[in-house]
Amino acid sequence: MQVGKFELTSKTSGTTIIERTKNTQTETNETMNLKTSYDLVWINECRYELRNRKVLEGTSKFVMQPTDVITVEIIKIEDTKLLVKVTSNFSDKVAEVEISKI
Repeated sequence: MQVGKFELTSKTSGTTIIERTKNTQTETNETMNLKTSYDLVWINECRYELRNRKVLEGTSKFVMQPTDVITVEIIKIEDTKLLVKVTSNFSDKVAEVEISKI
């Protein structure tokens, strides 16, 4: 589940396709007309950090600073679904979302 193509569906932002390699993550959201990439650093088997966000296509209302880090922790794996907890060093918000491997 560390490498592959995944799908995240949200009521607010629609469907995001996530393509993850060993060192990068690319996210494409057609609803928002946005494609971004991140440097990916695995901390352990179930936790990774997303850094150095780059907007590849479209315009984002959200601008990350060079020091901003998004941390994703895999809480549960069930068949082709992941339950993850998402936190960051720039917000107190904590989100739990389900991601499906496609």
